[in-house]
Amino acid sequence: MSYYATADEFLSTLSQDIIDDLGTDPDDRDVLTLAIDQAEQYIHGFICGKTLPVTGPLSVLILKHHTLTIARAYLLERRLAGRYAESSMEFFRVSKDWLERLGDGKVSLPDADDAATPEITDDTAIIDSDEPVFNKSGAAGSL
Repeated sequence: MSYYATADEFLSTLSQDIIDDLGTDPDDRDVLTLAIDQAEQYIHGFICGKTLPVTGPLSVLILKHHTLTIARAYLLERRLAGRYAESSMEFFRVSKDWLERLGDGKVSLPDADDAATPEITDDTAIIDSDEPVFNKSGAAGSL
């Protein structure tokens, strides 16, 4: 399920040359939707401290831009063996850098809610470790 962008919005960002090279019927949205879903999962890895999906209108506009940018890089790199990937990968890197700053708290989404802290009960699983349990930098690897 796509939260921040639609297949129609994604298709509108692609040139006719790219659409022709993909060999995808514009009415077949599966490949576009898959790229969008993967981009949103990537984004959610950086904003997991927020209530997901983010629904604030200003935040959705910001995340739409990054979703479309990342989905485009995924699609072009994977489906067209990098033929158009140079410029799309540069835009991807800009989005990735911004998302890393977002994840580190150096930038913020204007109207996103922080995830609620769950109530601790006797049957709540708690992870306690002197070592890092999760490593964001490992999850944010390259394409």
